[in-house]
Parts: sequence; C-alpha cells; structure tokens
Amino acid sequence: MLVAARSEGCLERMLVIAAALLQTFGDLANFNPHVHVLAADGAFLADGTFVALPAVPQELLGWRYSGFCAHNQVRVGGDDAEGRQKLAGYMRRAPMSLEKMSYDAETGTAI
Repeated sequence: MLVAARSEGCLERMLVIAAALLQTFGDLANFNPHVHVLAADGAFLADGTFVALPAVPQELLGWRYSGFCAHNQVRVGGDDAEGRQKLAGYMRRAPMSLEKMSYDAETGTAI
C-alpha cells in the first residue's frame, strides 16, 4: 500500500497518524509485554484532506510468527466521540482496577 503510494510520489506529502502504547500485562494481570497501536486508516495531505488507504490484506492480519499478531477489527468512526473515548480508555487502562481492590488492615494485604 505505502509502496504504491511512494511510487506515485504521494508519500512525501502525506502525514500518517498513529500512537503506540506499551503494556506489560495480560487479561489475568500476568506478565505479557505487548504494544497497542492506534492508527488512522489513511493519511492527511498537506492541505488537510484525509485520504483513506486500502485495507490491510486479511492474510497479514492472521499471520502469527515469533509471537506477532495483528488485530484491526475495532473501528471507530470520525464522528463517534464515545467510541474514541472507550478505545482510548481500553488502551491506557491499568493492570488492576482500584475500584475492585480493597485493603485489609488486619492482615496488611490488598485484595
């Protein structure tokens, strides 16, 4: 995709937007280092116009090699403020919820 855009001379004038967040835990609070990436499905031209890029081929999304896998089934539209908020909250969440934890002063442990 990007190779084709580069060969057409477009890539130098495009701005691709992405954010990456490192997480070190899995669903069970186990050590599971991985990266969450939030990326636009296109790029901005110098004049501010958004240009959608072609979809990533399905065979690349299911590719598992050396622990690598990609998942892009969560999509949030530009006008979906609640969806953006939920996705950002998921990406930056802590390994444990403070609301679900309690401190037992008698034993000195957190549950």
